[in-house]
Amino acid sequence: MPVAREHVAGALFGVGATLLVAAVVLSSHAAWRHAATPALIAALLVGMLAEWTRRRALRRARAAAAMQDDEVRFRSCFTHSPLAIALLAPNERFLLVNESFQELLGYAAEDLTGKTLRDITAPDDQASIAEYLVRTLCSTPAHEQLEARLLPRRGKAVAVLAGMAKVCGADGTVRHVVLQLQDLTERHALETQFRQAQKMEAVGRLAAGIAHDFNNLLTVISTNSEFLLGSLDPADERRADAEDIRAAAARAARLTR
Repeated sequence: MPVAREHVAGALFGVGATLLVAAVVLSSHAAWRHAATPALIAALLVGMLAEWTRRRALRRARAAAAMQDDEVRFRSCFTHSPLAIALLAPNERFLLVNESFQELLGYAAEDLTGKTLRDITAPDDQASIAEYLVRTLCSTPAHEQLEARLLPRRGKAVAVLAGMAKVCGADGTVRHVVLQLQDLTERHALETQFRQAQKMEAVGRLAAGIAHDFNNLLTVISTNSEFLLGSLDPADERRADAEDIRAAAARAARLTR
């Protein structure tokens, strides 16, 4: 591996520098020039290689510990995330689901063994989910999301907002697909309530407008009935009809208040 070659080259460079210093020092001592130099060289070489091996093992141990910590953090975030998360194979089969996923759709982890995402998708949404997965596998991440309905273990279909992201290995091959689901049930219920409130508001405005126009008509009727009563003699037979008109207008006005 390239990294290993760099480490070996560095170690050998250090050994060469050490041997050079040792040779210079020993060259000033004629008695040790031929007898002690080979043994010293061997000892230095063994020591340097042992130190390089120790440091390499320490780096590997630290990398393994860091990887283990990352795995623990990832598993903790995956397991306890409030979002429903599933890990899919490239062939769409479930590999792993978290607790929120199980709570959302009512499936235990073992219930999904061998199943694909399409198996728990409403028939009308299966084509769009399949196309979304293909786009995720074949293109760069675009933070695309898709609304779909999934089939729970029991009950009616659940509306969700689905997001997918592929996970590639060092060679660029897709290893997994991460699926995130957001429950839209409450949001859809609020949207339905809001639309209903808008309808009621529209009906209220219409009723208010009708009442206003109706009151205008009643005002004309009441006013003219008063004028009519004022122009009739008390003994006029038509006065009773005019009073009935005035009373009916008054009753109608009370209905719109």
